[in-house]
Amino acid sequence: PTDAMKRIVYIVLPCVCAVGSFFALFSAMCAGVPDQSARDLARRHDLKTTVVFMGYNPDRTENWERLVRNYGAMDDIVDQILVLWCNPAKEPPWPKIANISVPVPVKLVRAHSSSLNELFNVSSHIRTTSVIDVDDDLVVSADLISCMLAVWNEDTRRLVGYEVDMRGVSWNYDRYVWPWRDPLGAQWYSMVLTKTWLYHRDYLDYYMQNKGVLKLVDDTRNCEDIAMNSLITIKSGLAPISIRGPDAAGRDTLRTEWNAAGISANPKHMELRHECTRWFVEKYGKSAFVSTLDQRTCWPGSALSSPSCDWAQV
Repeated sequence: PTDAMKRIVYIVLPCVCAVGSFFALFSAMCAGVPDQSARDLARRHDLKTTVVFMGYNPDRTENWERLVRNYGAMDDIVDQILVLWCNPAKEPPWPKIANISVPVPVKLVRAHSSSLNELFNVSSHIRTTSVIDVDDDLVVSADLISCMLAVWNEDTRRLVGYEVDMRGVSWNYDRYVWPWRDPLGAQWYSMVLTKTWLYHRDYLDYYMQNKGVLKLVDDTRNCEDIAMNSLITIKSGLAPISIRGPDAAGRDTLRTEWNAAGISANPKHMELRHECTRWFVEKYGKSAFVSTLDQRTCWPGSALSSPSCDWAQV
């Protein structure tokens, strides 16, 4: 390029970045404008969802009892709780769960195997349009679920997650990374994790019909979250959207000492996730992951940020 062209780039590019950051800042400012209770909004739209959590270790029975009592009291926003048992070698501690009296129906579903794909093999049990998957070592508040429902209802094609669970791909699309910040401090991401996410039930069958994805997840014993993120982005053309809020108020972490043998404890965990990321890029191109800085603010126990703001989307 000529010197003149270089000067244009050096002048114009920072301006473009500044404009992008301005809209991101405007989005954050708008996010503080209260509109109405997220739970009231969920009620007004008669929105309910299905809570799904996977069980494998009988030692976590105490966790499940608390989860069932927590979600089982949310009959205004939760239609049903599915306890997905994924350990064919052991009996689930079902009697202790079945004896808990709560307004929301609780159903035990025995998975066909211990495959991570089984999380999405539940469409025949879902009666609601949306599904929320949660880990069995977390308790998610009613306010956070209501907020996620309200945001999801604005565009039901999108995957809705939580801010602390944001992840992304590297600039050259060959690595799985934490959210990255541009030179002006804007935080970009293209994935959210299964710890707490909400999506349309139609994506369950879409996922289970993709044999290549099922094999990838089984071969790596990993990456079901990367896979669902990518498939939803490919199907919708949209990045996920994360909810911004205080983790301490929106989620409570339960006993986790049994996690020592968990998937993330595998020394090859990150290597496998890099491999999965590359697999999707090679198969679907860069459209497999769409980076965004779009977030919505919803402080559990307070109000949903005003939907009248123009949210920054990239």
